[in-house]
Amino acid sequence: MTAEDDVRSAVAAAREYADRFGEPDADELARIRADLVAAGVGVPEPPADAAARAAALARLLA
Repeated sequence: MTAEDDVRSAVAAAREYADRFGEPDADELARIRADLVAAGVGVPEPPADAAARAAALARLLA
């Protein structure tokens, strides 16, 4: 699965959610966006974090 597939899946899930439950109000949408920013969504992984994750994975697979 590619990153583009992930995005398509997320967009489809968001559309399904909106169809089922309606769109969030402006305040709720602002909170959601702030939560995503705080979680680092859409921000590249810092090189140190990527290296630490790769090293941990290598230890698990050794």
